[in-house]
Amino acid sequence: QDSAIQDRIDLSYGIEDLMASLEKDGQKVPIIVRIVNGDKPYEIVAGRRRLEATRRLGRKTIRGFIHTMSDVDAFRLQGIENNQRVETSFIERARTAHQANAIGIEQTEVAEFLGVSQTLVSFMRRIFEKIGEDLATSVGPAPGVGRRKWEALIEAADDKGLTPSDLVDMVDP
Repeated sequence: QDSAIQDRIDLSYGIEDLMASLEKDGQKVPIIVRIVNGDKPYEIVAGRRRLEATRRLGRKTIRGFIHTMSDVDAFRLQGIENNQRVETSFIERARTAHQANAIGIEQTEVAEFLGVSQTLVSFMRRIFEKIGEDLATSVGPAPGVGRRKWEALIEAADDKGLTPSDLVDMVDP
């Protein structure tokens, strides 16, 4: 199962490049999985895109490490991995801040994870709460669309009495 905190809205975004890299060079970095309690004994902490690319290539196995770790440790590890690759979009980072808050990760940890101020973490959480998961998923990662444009969308929707659900209906699938 996936981690409680997912930093990517669309795992397939840029997946072709990752698949090509795996085909050419093989898997260089193992995925990281942690042991959890519940109906599924394992949770992917880092490497969801690598797993997706491997599956699309038709491969049945992937290299990985299995660890026992807390939610906070898993969150920190995701942050380390994120800092070593292409940056996520504003709305993906806002989603991460929202999810981290929902499972009780301290705002100072979230700020460190995202490499931003605690004030910006507060803005991100507020924006994502108003946008919601359904709209963020419908729009997708929206690279290059920053905080001000998301705030303008929220303000315009509020002015017109539109809910996030109304906006989801307007997004072209």
